[in-house]
Amino acid sequence: MRELNLHIGHTKTGSSYVQYFLAKNHETLRRNGIAYPLRRDEVVARSGKITSGNASIVQYHRNFGFEQLSHERVLFSGERLFGDHGNGTLLGEVADYAERFDVSRINVLLLIRDPIPHLTSEYNQLVKRKRFVAPIEDFARRYAHPMAVARLIEDLSRRPEYRLTIRNYRLEKDRLPAVFKEWLGLDFDLLHDPSMNINRSLTVAEMEVLKRLNLIESCDWTFADRLCEGLPTLEVVPGYPSLDCQSETLERLAEAMAYVNGHLPPEHRYEAAPIPQPVLGLDQTTLSKSQVDILRECLAQTVERLAALSGEASGDIAAFRAIDRELSWLSA
Repeated sequence: MRELNLHIGHTKTGSSYVQYFLAKNHETLRRNGIAYPLRRDEVVARSGKITSGNASIVQYHRNFGFEQLSHERVLFSGERLFGDHGNGTLLGEVADYAERFDVSRINVLLLIRDPIPHLTSEYNQLVKRKRFVAPIEDFARRYAHPMAVARLIEDLSRRPEYRLTIRNYRLEKDRLPAVFKEWLGLDFDLLHDPSMNINRSLTVAEMEVLKRLNLIESCDWTFADRLCEGLPTLEVVPGYPSLDCQSETLERLAEAMAYVNGHLPPEHRYEAAPIPQPVLGLDQTTLSKSQVDILRECLAQTVERLAALSGEASGDIAAFRAIDRELSWLSA
């Protein structure tokens, strides 16, 4: 009986850390009968860099599966799979893959997160990776992850070949390797470095700089990645939406949260209460010399790259240099 194991996220529930320790344990898993196929960038994951997992193998039917690995169990990890369910393609992709490799059992692990912390972290990621510049309240008004989780539960409950396991990140964030050990039924511990912090959030001060950079056409996520990978252990205090906005969001999502909670043990159910704004210290509202140095180095490299491509006439170069001048005053 061939078995397909899918860790599908969702977003902002430690997926980068999961992919780090799965890549690190690739050989151990293989020796114990579980294939975790590695893409080229999964080698990067072993060093604690941000990756997107190996789920694209399922999505695009890459020539890498049971028949090459001679394993009865294969494991894929990628939060993009949760997004694929939202856009209606996941079940078809998995069905095609399962038919191709004669899979009869599909195990799915979904990590969820309480709505207010999740939307706050998701907003942070949008600023980092999607060039988002609007206030967090604008994002909160269209935040709908619990609804997507409810649809996933409903869909998979009608398919007997699926076995869905849901865990709340609030409880599991400090024991993710143990969660996978239990889910996969392993009799050995997965090697990992508990001090590794991958894909941290941005501080309020970093967010403000990134929003300005995001307004420049040629800006990409290099700036955010350099900050997060250069200062991975920096403590970040989240900035939540206003209490009124939180209450409105939770009320809008109440029906979906109740449906999801009805399928979970009590300890893993959503917590749905507004969170007061924390007091932000100077370490959150101002930039340190290390943060300024990283940003200025990245700005210099970006300007050099643009100048080589389009010459000094590029308007983006002027915009980047203006931000660099402001940062130079902070480091003076």
